[in-house]
Amino acid sequence: MALSAKDRKILWGRSGNVCAFAGCRQRLTEFIEKPADTIVIGEECHIYPRMAEGPRGTSQVADAKVDSHVNIILLCPTHHRIVDEQPEVFTVAALRDMKVSHEQKVRESQRHFDTLNELKASGYEAMCSGLRVGNVWHFGSSLLVACLFGSDPILLQNGRWKGSGIEFKHNQKSKSETLLTSTEAEPDVEYWVANHVLYIIQTTYEPESKSLVPFVEHQFDFGSYPAIQSKRLLLNEFHRSIEELPKIMEQLKKHEYDRNIDYGSLLYRLRNIGLSEPEHVLKQISELRSLKWYDGINAEAAKSVIDELEIVRSIKLSRSQRSNV
Repeated sequence: MALSAKDRKILWGRSGNVCAFAGCRQRLTEFIEKPADTIVIGEECHIYPRMAEGPRGTSQVADAKVDSHVNIILLCPTHHRIVDEQPEVFTVAALRDMKVSHEQKVRESQRHFDTLNELKASGYEAMCSGLRVGNVWHFGSSLLVACLFGSDPILLQNGRWKGSGIEFKHNQKSKSETLLTSTEAEPDVEYWVANHVLYIIQTTYEPESKSLVPFVEHQFDFGSYPAIQSKRLLLNEFHRSIEELPKIMEQLKKHEYDRNIDYGSLLYRLRNIGLSEPEHVLKQISELRSLKWYDGINAEAAKSVIDELEIVRSIKLSRSQRSNV
């Protein structure tokens, strides 16, 4: 029995056009230049499978509701493959919780985003250069706008906003600057404003806990132009010892691709070492680019690690400069 038209409309309508996997902001439909070129990326993933031998299957016979919208979660191709290849991690209960949590966030986003829509008629579109206008803050002659090119951000219970695909722009007396851009490929950022200071918390992947954790807090005082910027490292600097570096590099430098090696986790373990030795680890990572596994999702992970280590290096440089004053 296939998914009915009614169930499919409910399923896709509740998804918010975003992959339900926690932290993923991949849109389920994309278009290149015009609506006629729309590409469907989203995939309908059964939580409890049709067949007993399927992912998360048991010896029990699937009931008639297996093709109901309540038993299907919408995912991007990458996360569909991940959850089906790791059924012991992404169990029926885990996927149901993921689906409920995602659909609840979509409802909250739609409800709270009504307040943002009121700002769109206020003349801030030009500052966003064609992007959608999100949050707007005024302080004296300064104007701060969150311009959106990703999914709508979500208002959290603590009053902070969370999302990706956001460009934060600051304007004062006809002078404009971009403070920070969070792409849709990156984990969501949390952001808020207090006392004319914009706070943005970036998260990162932690290989030990296999979860997203706070990485760095950016602060932008937009009471002056250019905005006064500072960064604070939130990730513990002592996750890994520099003595582990040769062992990790030995695994990564194997020329033949090994599907049993989790290259992404090894790269983030390098990042943890680089929290105390960013220069040294950045040099080591540069030696990996010619290897066969260094492409696709692994290349994206390497780029994220490099970008994060560049941030760590700038924070340490700033500390050093302050200590020498």
